[in-house]
Amino acid sequence: KIAFTKDLLASDIPESPDMEDWIINYFPDDLRQTYETEIKRHRLAREIVATSMANSLVNRMGPTFLKAKMNKTGATAAQIAKAYIIVRDAYNLREMWDDIEGLDNKVPAEVQLKAMKDIAQLSEHAISWFLSRFGNDLDIGREIENYGGGIKTLTDNIESLLTESQKEHIEMRITAGRSDGLPQKLAKTIALLPVISSACDIVRISLEQKTDLIETAHTYFLVGETFHMDWLRQQARYLPTDDHWHAEATRGLVDQLFSCQAALTLRILKDSGTAKPKSGHICEAWMEKNAHKISKIDPLFAELKRAGTIELSMLIIAEQRLRNLAGL
Repeated sequence: KIAFTKDLLASDIPESPDMEDWIINYFPDDLRQTYETEIKRHRLAREIVATSMANSLVNRMGPTFLKAKMNKTGATAAQIAKAYIIVRDAYNLREMWDDIEGLDNKVPAEVQLKAMKDIAQLSEHAISWFLSRFGNDLDIGREIENYGGGIKTLTDNIESLLTESQKEHIEMRITAGRSDGLPQKLAKTIALLPVISSACDIVRISLEQKTDLIETAHTYFLVGETFHMDWLRQQARYLPTDDHWHAEATRGLVDQLFSCQAALTLRILKDSGTAKPKSGHICEAWMEKNAHKISKIDPLFAELKRAGTIELSMLIIAEQRLRNLAGL
């Protein structure tokens, strides 16, 4: 935390206008209401912001997260801090954390820790996403504005976007959370995290292609269902990780499968243009038009489903075939 605080102090993050809430929220309510102007001019404002941010990231993501992410992505501590703040606010993670911590002495600590771990997994994926897409061009205020509203819209409408099998899986997760003692609302929020982790890709496609967000999301989830994306990612996560390199390869494959799903969604939207099919969804129309290409990879999925043991090489081949279909 001390080293991270020093890195932040050497950056321009502490004096960013987007960081004003950090210095104001550091003080008690009574002081905030009466002395907001003085608080913003506090002589240790930069140090308070940097220390608070370092505490937040390390406490939420773990003591090894920052160094591991720097080694993996080549990003600086300041870039990772920006991505963390964006993800925290765009996904409204503070409300989730508060709800979980509000269950102290009401549910077993293991249940709270599991929920926190689920949020950390979403956070890590989203932080990596922002770092890989924007890098040095990350702007805290801009990204929160661009992605926060879209993520909320998707979350509010998610039930109407999911396929039947996805809905069944979510219901199973909600039931498991309820049996652990989580309140209905929180159980549903945690159950939806694996689905909402795709929100950044969906929002970015919608923003760049100027397509309807809900239509884009519907296409994205149909692509995932048709090409077994969730199943492939789940199989990758189940793979044994005997060493560091195997673990890195597995995580990289999961990220590539997310990218592949986004690429296929983009391909379908571009190929379809503004034309609407007479019946069904544009995704179904596109698949019918490209049936000859899809028929070449269907046997691969059938073979994977029949296989007793799934290996990394098998999943890599599946991902490569899907990338070719997307034209990558």
